Amino acid sequence: MLSTRINAARKAIGDDGTQQRLIKTLPRSGFRFTGTVREVKEETNAPLIMPPSKLSLAIVSSAAYAGDEELAGIAKGITDDLTVALARSRAFDVIAHNYICSDGDDPRPIARELGASYLIICGLRRASDRVRLTVRLIDGSVGLHIWARSYTQGLTTGFDDQDAVTAQISAATEPCIYAAEAKRQREKPFHALDAIDCVMRALVLGKHRTPENVAIAEELLRRAIQLEPHYGRAHSVLAEFLGREVLYGRKPRHSTVPLAFEAAQKAVHCDEHDAWAHFALGWTFSMSRSPEAGIEEYRKALAINPYLPHIQCCLAAALSSVGETEKALAELGEAERLGAPEVYPGQCNSIHALVYFLSERRDEAIKAARRSVWQSPIRIFGHHHLAVNYALAGKMEEARAALATLVRLVPNTSLNVIAESLPYINDRVSNQVLDAFRLMGIR
Repeated sequence: MLSTRINAARKAIGDDGTQQRLIKTLPRSGFRFTGTVREVKEETNAPLIMPPSKLSLAIVSSAAYAGDEELAGIAKGITDDLTVALARSRAFDVIAHNYICSDGDDPRPIARELGASYLIICGLRRASDRVRLTVRLIDGSVGLHIWARSYTQGLTTGFDDQDAVTAQISAATEPCIYAAEAKRQREKPFHALDAIDCVMRALVLGKHRTPENVAIAEELLRRAIQLEPHYGRAHSVLAEFLGREVLYGRKPRHSTVPLAFEAAQKAVHCDEHDAWAHFALGWTFSMSRSPEAGIEEYRKALAINPYLPHIQCCLAAALSSVGETEKALAELGEAERLGAPEVYPGQCNSIHALVYFLSERRDEAIKAARRSVWQSPIRIFGHHHLAVNYALAGKMEEARAALATLVRLVPNTSLNVIAESLPYINDRVSNQVLDAFRLMGIR
């Protein structure tokens, strides 16, 4: 099929059907290569730099809706909106096509024909004046469902509700694909992993940040960079890992933050239109106690791709550190409304605890910290917030119990380690934290 060959050619030269930078589709005429062509006669030993082969995704409508123009229009609007939203991601290419499948079709031949690693299949059903949208994310190679959701709304529902549905689907897609790819590559030997494989595995290891997992993840990320020096996502994830190890008190600030900055700046240099690159730079600014610069980079990231709730959570943390509590809570509310699987489990509740701690709302901070450690029992800052807020609320028995878990996760916990790791710019806040740990017996 010609469209399959064109998609393959675009992929080979780093183009896609949405951007059409080099191979353009001319309606009712054909295709045109618009790149600059020049003849090179002399031999060269310089390596050819190509981006790593990316995953691909196609959004497919599951019926033609013959005779129901209203439903057909809604279906086209949904697939168009999803295509535009998901094209913001740098994790995969979004394939443009006009394919319509039928209910019960085997997704594997569809994926092969379109050249897609993954399919999002959307189906609509009408019941009186209401419609139900069913969305399925499918691994195109084996036909397995990775994620599915249904949404019901009125036919007269405005664009705001439709935009909310698009946002929720878009937010769920990237982390679900990461998890599926990591599972697929689990049996691959280390030497056979490509750059994308390494980053996917590292992200999954980041969900459970034991020292052992972090060491393996950093090794994977450095291998990805060695294989593909211009792969920005590897640099950005490495920057995030390094910064978080400073926050957790497991790496020294003075030597680690510069390495994180270097990795984040390389990520932006590799692809300034990747939201993760600006997130990494914002995170590194936050860890270097420059929240205003961090806020600017987080906002750049979300302008590129607003469907990444972990970035909204980090923006909320930075806003709270400069006293913008209500704006911080609003960002956390937006992140929660997306309803996506968390890239880092327990993050949203942990940052809720931070915001409440900074605004001296102890009971709410304790409740949020409890939720965080329930979601991720090894989330270090969840236990940190739990211990500190219990101590400041005068509940010393509960504080010492939370501290015992924290010390088990970070055995070198001391006042010096805590002071070096804290990201706060306000000395009063830092001293309040240190006083809480003194009350619990930490020296």
